[in-house]
Amino acid sequence: ILTAVYRTTMEGTLPLSLPAAMREPASETLTAAVEIARTLPKMESAVLLEEAHNAFTYAFEVTAAVSTFGSIVAAILAGALLRHVRRQN
Repeated sequence: ILTAVYRTTMEGTLPLSLPAAMREPASETLTAAVEIARTLPKMESAVLLEEAHNAFTYAFEVTAAVSTFGSIVAAILAGALLRHVRRQN
Protein backbone atom coordinates (compact mmCIF):
# COMPACT_ATOMS: atom_id res chain seq x y z
CA ILE A 1 0.00 0.00 0.00
CA LEU A 2 2.75 2.42 0.98
CA THR A 3 4.64 1.97 -2.28
CA ALA A 4 1.54 2.34 -4.44
CA VAL A 5 0.45 5.54 -2.69
CA TYR A 6 3.99 6.95 -2.77
CA ARG A 7 4.36 6.28 -6.50
CA THR A 8 0.98 7.72 -7.36
CA THR A 9 1.58 10.83 -5.27
CA MET A 10 5.08 11.40 -6.64
CA GLU A 11 3.99 11.00 -10.26
CA GLY A 12 1.65 13.94 -9.84
CA THR A 13 4.06 16.22 -7.97
CA LEU A 14 7.49 15.77 -9.54
CA PRO A 15 9.04 19.06 -10.64
CA LEU A 16 8.67 19.62 -14.38
CA SER A 17 12.32 20.63 -14.53
CA LEU A 18 13.39 17.11 -13.52
CA PRO A 19 14.90 15.31 -16.52
CA ALA A 20 12.75 12.52 -17.93
CA ALA A 21 15.38 9.87 -17.18
CA MET A 22 15.19 10.79 -13.49
CA ARG A 23 11.41 11.08 -13.17
CA GLU A 24 10.57 7.37 -13.03
CA PRO A 25 13.27 6.34 -10.53
CA ALA A 26 12.45 9.34 -8.31
CA SER A 27 8.81 8.30 -8.20
CA GLU A 28 9.64 4.66 -7.38
CA THR A 29 11.25 4.97 -3.93
CA LEU A 30 12.23 7.58 -1.38
CA THR A 31 15.82 6.30 -1.50
CA ALA A 32 16.00 6.88 -5.26
CA ALA A 33 14.55 10.37 -4.88
CA VAL A 34 17.20 11.24 -2.27
CA GLU A 35 20.00 9.86 -4.45
CA ILE A 36 18.74 11.80 -7.46
CA ALA A 37 18.38 14.97 -5.39
CA ARG A 38 22.09 14.75 -4.55
CA THR A 39 22.92 15.18 -8.23
CA LEU A 40 20.68 18.21 -8.81
CA PRO A 41 21.28 21.92 -8.28
CA LYS A 42 20.37 23.17 -4.79
CA MET A 43 16.92 24.61 -5.62
CA GLU A 44 15.76 21.61 -7.68
CA SER A 45 17.14 19.27 -5.06
CA ALA A 46 15.19 21.03 -2.30
CA VAL A 47 11.96 20.83 -4.29
CA LEU A 48 12.42 17.15 -5.06
CA LEU A 49 13.28 16.31 -1.45
CA GLU A 50 10.27 18.20 -0.15
CA GLU A 51 7.91 16.46 -2.58
CA ALA A 52 9.43 13.06 -1.78
CA HIS A 53 9.12 13.71 1.96
CA ASN A 54 5.49 14.83 1.60
CA ALA A 55 4.62 11.84 -0.60
CA PHE A 56 6.25 9.39 1.81
CA THR A 57 4.54 10.94 4.82
CA TYR A 58 1.16 10.82 3.09
CA ALA A 59 1.74 7.22 1.97
CA PHE A 60 2.70 6.22 5.51
CA GLU A 61 -0.44 7.87 6.91
CA VAL A 62 -2.67 6.09 4.37
CA THR A 63 -0.98 2.77 5.12
CA ALA A 64 -1.44 3.26 8.85
CA ALA A 65 -5.12 4.14 8.40
CA VAL A 66 -5.77 1.10 6.21
CA SER A 67 -3.92 -1.15 8.66
CA THR A 68 -5.87 0.26 11.60
CA PHE A 69 -9.15 -0.24 9.80
CA GLY A 70 -8.18 -3.81 8.89
CA SER A 71 -7.23 -4.56 12.49
CA ILE A 72 -10.53 -3.23 13.78
CA VAL A 73 -12.49 -5.27 11.25
CA ALA A 74 -10.48 -8.39 12.14
CA ALA A 75 -11.13 -7.84 15.85
CA ILE A 76 -14.86 -7.39 15.27
CA LEU A 77 -15.01 -10.51 13.10
CA ALA A 78 -13.04 -12.55 15.62
CA GLY A 79 -15.34 -11.41 18.41
CA ALA A 80 -18.44 -12.20 16.40
CA LEU A 81 -17.23 -15.59 15.19
CA LEU A 82 -15.86 -16.69 18.56
CA ARG A 83 -18.78 -15.42 20.64
CA HIS A 84 -20.39 -18.85 20.86
CA VAL A 85 -17.19 -20.80 21.54
CA ARG A 86 -17.01 -22.07 25.11
CA ARG A 87 -13.91 -22.04 27.22
CA GLN A 88 -12.38 -25.37 28.08
CA ASN A 89 -11.01 -25.75 31.60
